[in-house]
Amino acid sequence: MKPSTEKNKTTNNQVKKGEKIKIKDIKSDPLKSKKIINGQVTFKNLDSTQQKVFLNGREIKVDVFGSFNLPLLEESIVRVEEIDLANFVTTVKLTKEKPRIDIEIPKMREVSFGYLVTYDECLEGKIFFEIFKEKREESLPIDPQMGIAFPMDGELIPTTHKIKYRKKGEKILRNAEFTFKIEDDVVDLCNII
Repeated sequence: MKPSTEKNKTTNNQVKKGEKIKIKDIKSDPLKSKKIINGQVTFKNLDSTQQKVFLNGREIKVDVFGSFNLPLLEESIVRVEEIDLANFVTTVKLTKEKPRIDIEIPKMREVSFGYLVTYDECLEGKIFFEIFKEKREESLPIDPQMGIAFPMDGELIPTTHKIKYRKKGEKILRNAEFTFKIEDDVVDLCNII
């Protein structure tokens, strides 16, 4: 019995049986191959047991060498956090000419913090604020176990912060203001909006 001619037909992008693909040709055609190339950021002195690393607001894991990959030509904000210390924040943009960068984390000063939480689910949406010169955006409600740490001017110095928030499904950006009276003070966002 003769096989159907329909089964033996190939289209231009199919490989015939026994034919080898020329990888070199695919790589040279920019329309067929769009590979995302990553660079590498390495912290020279990261203490992974005490410090957390965030990339564009999201916590990331770094390898045992204190390194992580980052797409080339994208400006990214890198934040290093450690309990009771000011955050280290820097902007990184890797290029084809400079695909690797080593960063030394400077000694971070001690800071007192107050914590913003939502004990009730009074609000869903987003909150916008700036801490240590980093513009941040977090989801609402805020986890009451963690809270968002806001720096204070001192242990016993009342410190006021201003934020903006947007309710889920709305486009209106609203303002809110709150004050931490002492170190480790907790403010419930539900009580101030």
